Amino acid sequence: MIRLNPQQVQNKSVTCNLFPWKDNYFSKLFTEEGFRTFLETNATTPEGMLLVATHYGVNDKWNSWLGQSLGGDYARDYFELLKISKIFSNNDNLWIRFVEGLHRHAAIVMCLTCSTFDLQDNKLVHNSLKKKEFRLAGVPHYKETDMSPIQVLNSIIKAEFDAPMLTNHIQVQFLHPKNKKLEIDPSMNLLKQMSMWISTNKKLSAEPTISKRLAEDLTEILSLSTPDQRRKFCPIIHDKFGYQNDVDMRKFEQMCRKDGEKSAAQYPGLLISEEYTNYIKDPFKKERTLTFLSAKSPHHV
Repeated sequence: MIRLNPQQVQNKSVTCNLFPWKDNYFSKLFTEEGFRTFLETNATTPEGMLLVATHYGVNDKWNSWLGQSLGGDYARDYFELLKISKIFSNNDNLWIRFVEGLHRHAAIVMCLTCSTFDLQDNKLVHNSLKKKEFRLAGVPHYKETDMSPIQVLNSIIKAEFDAPMLTNHIQVQFLHPKNKKLEIDPSMNLLKQMSMWISTNKKLSAEPTISKRLAEDLTEILSLSTPDQRRKFCPIIHDKFGYQNDVDMRKFEQMCRKDGEKSAAQYPGLLISEEYTNYIKDPFKKERTLTFLSAKSPHHV
């Protein structure tokens, strides 16, 4: 494997071509019958392992391993299949240099090999992951169980309990240039910028939304008042949402002719008010918040 982390002492090196040796490599690969099926195969099942061995042309080595392996240890079989494919296959040449989402694939490989992350040599050693690794790493909310990591992994592979993170399909994107004569530096800078945008979007999507922050603040504010105070200053809500009902086309047209779009869409007028428009442009500006609340939720006097 190509090194996954920087090394102070690098006595080993791995080199590889930046592009495939044929211009039509990708176009031919993606039009091959069964390639997508191969990508979606669950390689932890006996049927999936056989399909992988067939795709990589290592059936003889795989059958030899099956003849000496202990039945039922699917985690061990999966690890050996990876090694056999990597060592003996001449078909192991899928270019994955520019990939978005490959970190998830790498994490899944670490889990399915039940291996610790060797910071020195980057070795994936089967069944080297032990319960003590979780304790030493200080994993938050970690709970000790009677099962070892390899027992848990085999239980997942045998479908004894559900583990979506290891069984669901994941999406990956890859970019490959059609022109091999392009300048590498500008292309790498562009890919770096794209990766930064994706990371930023993921970070923002994981943070609490404005609506959630407002709801939490309102809940906290309510705890600072008494029930009598809340009843006295309860806002008068003039605008409200309504749920749409299933209607046929004839009834829908009658509703629109009678009451206009409001009766059909059921959205409150505050969404098109000037106060709300100004508020959402800068919700943390106190003056705009007060103007919006005063206009749309006047208090009892």
